[in-house]
Amino acid sequence: MVIGYSLYSNDLEGNSSGILNYVKDNIRSKQITVMEAAKECLLLNIQINKNDNLYVATIYRSPNSTLDNNMSIIRFVDNLNNSKPGKKSILGDFNWPNIDWINWSSHSSTENKFLDTLWKNSLNQYINKPTRASGKDTPHLLDLVISKNYFVDNIDYDAYSYSFLPLFIN
Repeated sequence: MVIGYSLYSNDLEGNSSGILNYVKDNIRSKQITVMEAAKECLLLNIQINKNDNLYVATIYRSPNSTLDNNMSIIRFVDNLNNSKPGKKSILGDFNWPNIDWINWSSHSSTENKFLDTLWKNSLNQYINKPTRASGKDTPHLLDLVISKNYFVDNIDYDAYSYSFLPLFIN
């Protein structure tokens, strides 16, 4: 626990992996149950002001993710953007190393379906340098910050320094 923050997590029944999100206590927030989501997904509703909400989805996609889970992620992103009013931000470790974010392309059909879903929903991806490297492996951009609205103005992260990537978004 972090004092002054509310903790939200996806309960994976004692599994040591999972997603944790912290929100400052003085910010109204609640966790939204999502039935059709991928295996590891967490959705929060954060009240920005009286009339405006921010939906924050955090997703972890294992490198060994099944096709069903991949398609669940793609459907979740599409449904979130078409069913919830307000601003949306999708964060996570997507583990799709073959996506070329400069050209928005991939040689993988599943990755291309993900890119098509982002494009169709006018979503932008804001991380612009690799977030993971291991040994002599080629560095990859695996951790993403995706949003439809242009409210993301500063993302601070230290690539490669953690087994998790703390993001500070203003």
